[in-house]
Amino acid sequence: MSKQFRISSLLNLFFTIVLVIVFIVSIGYRILVEIPLAEESIETVYNKELTILSKTFDEYTKNLEKSNYDYAVWDDTYNFIHSQDSDYIKSNFSVETFKNLNIEGVIITDSSDNIIYSDGFNSKELKPIDISALNTNNKFKYSDLLQRKNIKPISISELINFNNDIVIVTATPIFKTDTSGEYAGHLIFLRVFNQADLDSISAITQLELKLIPYSDQYRNLQAIKNIYVARSSSKNRQRLVDDYKGVPIKVIDITHQNEVDSTIITKAMVITLSLQFLIMVAFYLLVEKYVVKPIVVTNKDIKKMTDITSIQRLENNTIFAEINDMEKQFNQLVDMVEKQRMRLTELGMTDSLTQIANRLAFEQHFEKEWAHLQRHNITFAIVMCDIDFFKKYNDSLGHLAGDEALKTVATTLAKSARRINDIVARYGGEEFVILFSGIELKDLKMKLDQIIDSINNLNIAHPASEIADHVTISLGATLMRPTKDNNQKSNLIKAMSIADNALYTAKNNGRNRAEIAINE
Repeated sequence: MSKQFRISSLLNLFFTIVLVIVFIVSIGYRILVEIPLAEESIETVYNKELTILSKTFDEYTKNLEKSNYDYAVWDDTYNFIHSQDSDYIKSNFSVETFKNLNIEGVIITDSSDNIIYSDGFNSKELKPIDISALNTNNKFKYSDLLQRKNIKPISISELINFNNDIVIVTATPIFKTDTSGEYAGHLIFLRVFNQADLDSISAITQLELKLIPYSDQYRNLQAIKNIYVARSSSKNRQRLVDDYKGVPIKVIDITHQNEVDSTIITKAMVITLSLQFLIMVAFYLLVEKYVVKPIVVTNKDIKKMTDITSIQRLENNTIFAEINDMEKQFNQLVDMVEKQRMRLTELGMTDSLTQIANRLAFEQHFEKEWAHLQRHNITFAIVMCDIDFFKKYNDSLGHLAGDEALKTVATTLAKSARRINDIVARYGGEEFVILFSGIELKDLKMKLDQIIDSINNLNIAHPASEIADHVTISLGATLMRPTKDNNQKSNLIKAMSIADNALYTAKNNGRNRAEIAINE
């Protein structure tokens, strides 16, 4: 007689096997899928937050450099070097100036690096600051970081340790407004970077930031300039703040507000396993339909997102709270990443003055467009644009009028590139750059003529122009076919260099015209 089995025993064995399998699958899913995905999502959020932190640090320096540059290339500053008229100091470096510029110190040196004026004032505590320690034998203590003579006035910014505080030093060579005349000296602004600055940055980045005094226990930390180095699952990422010689000044403690629950067996998992054990027979099909299937679908959705490197909200609602909670948390992460992405786009892709694309946006657009151009062997054109005698425009009518002129020209240029693959961007100062995709020589010539006519038709008065009574523009363009080289950056550099040479030719040939260089 063959061996017989009791149904109850088989059921018990079946339940045991299924329970073990369910337990193993649940643990495996938690360890291999859920926790890694959550960690990856959190890491994405961490890096977005750190990107905003890095850009915000840059903004502090750029704003200080702009103010410093504007004062340094001002005729009154240039004249003060020679006259040392006290009225200049009274008019330009009052208490209100320190408040408005958000600086704590000003130093002016002559062409021999001798200090002819220095003053310090704490605009937050409304009291003077003694900066005499920066005066060594009547010379600026850190004169080695200053730019040398006979160069164009370009602002530089470095960090120094002053009284155990982080101080941003911004310096610009002093020339006349039109950069003519001999090098006269340096204008130096000092700004203390302290916990209050970090607190304001925290409000933007959603990071907890704290300045810590430096000690030997932090000597092996990465510098703040290497903010993305060393991926870590920890919420805490400490970075050194070095001076311009690499000597540590302070430590910034960076704490993220989000974290991954890496507990393998959670309370929710125990409840789920218990429920599955109790109702396995009666509700087997329901469990398959409402538990297993949603998990599989969610996993596939997440896997699909990973494959296409794009995350989106999950909408696989079920009757089980645990699964919905997981999706809710994932969706919260998606929303957070999207907010950070939108903030980054707003900060990093648009020129703040003209509201058209900036240089970074142009380079990223070209990088995406390059594969399309290369794949279909499509000709493209790079056009460099420069407003004629714009510095003279600013000198004669003022920077506010110059800003308005830039915005008007930018709006007009933007109308010339309405196709989805084209782009107009502000490249810097009064320079703009345009990409025309899929254009031939005949159409390019027509486009360039239309641009020149449209700028002339604006009829923006330019009393200091040497070629017209209104604002004009010079264009340099190159027409190219994509090479087999996959390095789109080198191709962009090459194309812009050719276009820039063509622009130089247009200027030499009288301005208010376009020159095209065709690269065979």
